[in-house]
Amino acid sequence: MNFLLDEPSIRSRVAPITPEQYRFMGECGLLQTNVELLNGFILEKMPKSPRHTTTVSRLQAALLLALSQKYILRKEEPLSLDSSEPEPDIAIVRGTADDYAQHHPTGAETALVVEVALSSLALDRKKAEIYAAATIPCYWLVNVQDKTVEVYTEPRNAIYSSCVVYSADTDLPLPFGNHASISLPMIFSA
Repeated sequence: MNFLLDEPSIRSRVAPITPEQYRFMGECGLLQTNVELLNGFILEKMPKSPRHTTTVSRLQAALLLALSQKYILRKEEPLSLDSSEPEPDIAIVRGTADDYAQHHPTGAETALVVEVALSSLALDRKKAEIYAAATIPCYWLVNVQDKTVEVYTEPRNAIYSSCVVYSADTDLPLPFGNHASISLPMIFSA
């Protein structure tokens, strides 16, 4: 059946869904549990390897130590963006958990999104466009294989105009709060 989408004339007729339709489908039990909405299309999420999970856990611990009470950390929870409801590995959003009891955080409420990529590097690089379109000020793409972090900033017209790559032997400055940083050697240690 997937061969149908290989044909451009057919692919152009596929109708994307809205985040509201996506949430309704989820509430009715019509969605698999391991999916997310990206640019109007439901995609299966990649399975998580032990390296991926360990890297996310290390980042989460480091970020939690640096957060002020103005922000909360969300792990693999939805953001409500224009035509997407991605579930990034980590999102730092303004406010408290109670602020999001009735809605998922929007791009305007999000300070940082982090995706950890081992087998999903191409998709996570495409997600930069989604996050930039939502004007999320900072996107970290953690490349586990190369032991680097691509830091995307300055979103304009659905692209980030700045990208700085940090290697595993440096410290990564945080884009919010008290000018703290994260030790990448600790994140990428074996």
